Amino acid sequence: MLVKLTHNASDQGECWPSYQHIADECEIGRSSVKLHIRELEKAGFLRRDTAGRAN
Repeated sequence: MLVKLTHNASDQGECWPSYQHIADECEIGRSSVKLHIRELEKAGFLRRDTAGRAN
């Protein structure tokens, strides 16, 4: 999951793909993507900033 997110990140480390886009790339369900992202966030590997973005 983290590798797929880095493949979608800009040079500044920002990444804004949809949950569905990541689910399609990883061949898993959208709810699984949300779970993995929450776990990566808890572990300190990423930080979500949803200001101005739709979830």
